[in-house]
Amino acid sequence: MKVLLVCFFFIFSQSGTELTTIRENFKKSAASKTAADEFYASLQDYNKSNATIQGYQASSKMVKARYEQGKEKKKKLFTEGAKTLATLIDSNPSNVEIRLIRLAMQEHSPKVLKYKSEIANDKSEIIALYSKQSSGLKSLIKDYANQSKVFSEVEKKKLN
Repeated sequence: MKVLLVCFFFIFSQSGTELTTIRENFKKSAASKTAADEFYASLQDYNKSNATIQGYQASSKMVKARYEQGKEKKKKLFTEGAKTLATLIDSNPSNVEIRLIRLAMQEHSPKVLKYKSEIANDKSEIIALYSKQSSGLKSLIKDYANQSKVFSEVEKKKLN
């Protein structure tokens, strides 16, 4: 029984550590081509069924697209990531972290891509489900909202 408990704790703590690292890499990925490439490379071999990590994997394609040469390559990567995020949200509508990822991608995408249609919906879902989230995710949401232009001051206060 102790062995099972230790194994469960090890697996659970590894997954939490992995997600914490992925979150940090996501934040850093917008800063430079090197950070975007590292974020993309770190997630490309991920093939498990964790929808949140799959959401980060999709966003890594979208961030990498920013630095790619050639319109076709940029479009392909960005579209692939956007479609995956939409599918993940359709399958996991209450997953606030995937919505936060999509909101961030929409907010910072160029207007020419016309990828901003779900901002209001994602934001309202994030706010509505905020109180039910883990402390780590609440912190991530607060940090993002405080620097975001899509959250009003009233909405930011609700999250603080």
